[in-house]
Amino acid sequence: MPRHLILPALLLSASGLAACSPSSDGAASAAGATDASAADTVQVTLSSYAFRAARDTFVAGRPYRFVLENDADIAHEWAVVPRGDTTEANVLTEVEKGNLPAGGRHAVTFTFPEAGAYDFACYMEEPGSHYQAGMVEPVTVVASR
Repeated sequence: MPRHLILPALLLSASGLAACSPSSDGAASAAGATDASAADTVQVTLSSYAFRAARDTFVAGRPYRFVLENDADIAHEWAVVPRGDTTEANVLTEVEKGNLPAGGRHAVTFTFPEAGAYDFACYMEEPGSHYQAGMVEPVTVVASR
């Protein structure tokens, strides 16, 4: 290969590899990695046994970058589950307590796979069930137009 074509070939190859890599925050949707740069940002504050989200309605198939801020004095977790799932059996995405310590902040990109009723939930059991104490927030996902 002529020398003047080597650099363009390497750059083209590298850009193809970058396009195949997952998003930088490691989150994935049900259909695969979600592009964080195209996502709408949604602030979610976790406090003692409550969530405060900047919105409660989302569009299926659209990526969202959830910025989670734990304002409580204990660790929490954040999960997206079908409405009423009290057992973590059908978690769609989750941020574990190790990533949300007291005063911690974590971002995750997620795409709701389909329209329906979902919950943001915390399933921690210390010092008692956070879910049973009311740490669950209903959200609605509508079909894309």
